[in-house]
Amino acid sequence: MNYLALLVFIFVLPALVGCGPKQDLGQLCTGYDGESSEKPIGINGLSVEADMLSAHINGSLNSKYILPFNEGSSFKVTQENCSSDSHTGKQRYAYDFKMAIGTPVLAIREGVVTSVVENHKDHNGCENGENYIYIEHSDGTIGAYVHLTKDGALVKKSDIISQGQNIGLSGNTGCSTGAHLHLIVWTNKDKNNSVPILFSNIKNTNSSKLKKGTIAEAKKNKPTVIIPPLFP
Repeated sequence: MNYLALLVFIFVLPALVGCGPKQDLGQLCTGYDGESSEKPIGINGLSVEADMLSAHINGSLNSKYILPFNEGSSFKVTQENCSSDSHTGKQRYAYDFKMAIGTPVLAIREGVVTSVVENHKDHNGCENGENYIYIEHSDGTIGAYVHLTKDGALVKKSDIISQGQNIGLSGNTGCSTGAHLHLIVWTNKDKNNSVPILFSNIKNTNSSKLKKGTIAEAKKNKPTVIIPPLFP
């Protein structure tokens, strides 16, 4: 690719293709520090970096995902993508949201429940395991909701889940330094790598990345206005 073509790709193509507000969530991690030496593969058969670029061009409003909490509520991001704390390697596109134990957790996308663990007590520590719910989406990706409270699953294996459905209650189980929801989308059931995601219902989509310290707020749905017929 020559210099002129590169400029067109970077500056012109997004303007022509994009529609609606863009949401610059997360960040592209340089390199790959997971257990595998292979470059991570995204959900479209491309690198996860290419998937993220596609997401930026298409805009967050076209995203298949919503925030994992009720509309009108907001939660602080305590760990972002590519964090050196624990969001590295295969887990690099995870998000942590600070949530009090017992906070409702919503499905970010529709799918089928593939696994549920809810027998661990809160504050049990790394060596004793964590509670979680896994939901497989239509493209084979897996949404994982981790560190849920004991008996906090509101769904069971094989349940068909709607987007926005209340599926569980947040907690503080397993390797957790405080009550929060660990949210990650895996490329497949083998959990070979994570996928960078955007949220279609985050408020003020033009503003910022979901960086550590960001307060993520879920937009309220606009009420449906029913216009009565002019002639009954």
